[in-house]
Amino acid sequence: MATLRAENLCKRFERDGAALEVLRGVDVTLEAGECVSIVGVSGAGKSTLLHCLGGLERPTHGTVWLGDDDLYRLRDRRRAQLRNREVGFVFQFHHLLSDFTALENVAMPLRLGSASGRRAEARARELLERVGLGERVEHRPGELSGGEQQRVAIARALACKPSILLTDEPTGNLDEETADAVHQLLLSLNRELHTTLVYVTHNAAFAATAERQLRLHRGRLEAV
Repeated sequence: MATLRAENLCKRFERDGAALEVLRGVDVTLEAGECVSIVGVSGAGKSTLLHCLGGLERPTHGTVWLGDDDLYRLRDRRRAQLRNREVGFVFQFHHLLSDFTALENVAMPLRLGSASGRRAEARARELLERVGLGERVEHRPGELSGGEQQRVAIARALACKPSILLTDEPTGNLDEETADAVHQLLLSLNRELHTTLVYVTHNAAFAATAERQLRLHRGRLEAV
């Protein structure tokens, strides 16, 4: 299981000719199997931080280590391979492929990683069973509820057995009861699979269930 570590992470955007510094020297270490929540006001840069940590968005300055690998010193192809293998993402909106079944959506990362069709399908079925959708494998996203679609997205994020699961407001688009069920599912997967879980949330009650709570404030990450 890989440790994820950021050192002096900075991210600056140019908007209307002015510089907007979103991250200002973030230092954080996420230990293997840890459960961490990140809170902060809207626009604080929480999503940007997750994208930088997960290898999706290059920081302006600073270093991100995934295990022994310096993510942003890797060639794009190598970084994408490492990200696909070690990091899973779950977003507020599930981003499922509407023309594909739940099974096909979950199998997609494995197929992109050159797994055989039989192996990818077996793994997808296993994960859909784990998230409580064993009877819905042939349903397309439009035939599933919002909570079920998010469960498919979680299963897809776990397809390649990542060390780290980064989730950005994974329950923000769901009603309270469904949100609680999805949140409990994430916590149980963290315990059972020992996958490092990081979740950005505006829900104070959800944030409090993490082993460690962090707040992004004025571009810096601080303990709650």
